[in-house]
Amino acid sequence: MKRSNLTILIAVLSIVAACSCAWPATAMQVAAGRYHTVAVKSDGTVWAWGENARGQLGDGTTTNRSTPVQVSGLAGVTGVAAGGRHTVALKSEGTVWAWGRNNRGQLGDGTTTDRPTPVQVSGLAGVTGVSAGVRHTVALKSDTSVCAWGQDVYGQLGDGYFERNLFPVQAHLDVVSSTGASISINGGAAYATSASVALALSPPLAVRHTRGGLLAG
Repeated sequence: MKRSNLTILIAVLSIVAACSCAWPATAMQVAAGRYHTVAVKSDGTVWAWGENARGQLGDGTTTNRSTPVQVSGLAGVTGVAAGGRHTVALKSEGTVWAWGRNNRGQLGDGTTTDRPTPVQVSGLAGVTGVSAGVRHTVALKSDTSVCAWGQDVYGQLGDGYFERNLFPVQAHLDVVSSTGASISINGGAAYATSASVALALSPPLAVRHTRGGLLAG
């Protein structure tokens, strides 16, 4: 093999080796926030990378990371979600943990203090799915009820008010309740955005924005 070709091969192998070490190769779910990314591995650990100005990587610092770092003190995680500058994890026993920016109460711990490591969302159990908007967070419970917390300037918490909540409140889902209806988050039937929580049944309802609000049909 020519020396030039050998040099190129060694360089390529070095890049592949570096990527395989840094990337969480056994990731089973990944989510993207505004400027950061989070993944949960098959062993239940959580890894994050990108911007960390508000502690959204969960490693106890506010240092930006160009390769994945492990989120401190989390195990048994089955799902993750990423908001604007906060991150959320669902543990196997149905509890929810959050970290990062908290200026609108999006971490659900009863404060507006940013957290560089995970804190448990207050008073929430039996959760089966999580999703995150820019400054609010949503959880689906095993009884198919939906709870939300954080910013509510557009009514995105679904509780009938326009006031932020530092603790989870239940969204009013009567408008879409039906026998045999199934609701899921991050599963194709319910999505949280910065301005709304769009709900769907099986088969899904088409939900679209109008000047007066949401129109299903």
